Amino acid sequence: MAISREAAHYRAIVASRTKKNRDSDNPDDTDRQLVNDAKRGLAVTLLAEHAKRLVADWPALPEEQIDRVAAILRGGGN
Repeated sequence: MAISREAAHYRAIVASRTKKNRDSDNPDDTDRQLVNDAKRGLAVTLLAEHAKRLVADWPALPEEQIDRVAAILRGGGN
């Protein structure tokens, strides 16, 4: 399956900046922050796309179950 444009965008930033930083003796903080932000953006994009595919055929969930899943995503629930 092909990746989305948004995921490709983040992946390209990570790849280009990581190579630039490898080639540099002293990468600047701006590049490090850009790479970290792009890695986070890529992870969130891939998670959201996976979740969307996963729940596409699910029946409607009651609020209690939606709250349970949301709590897990927020890092505070099981």
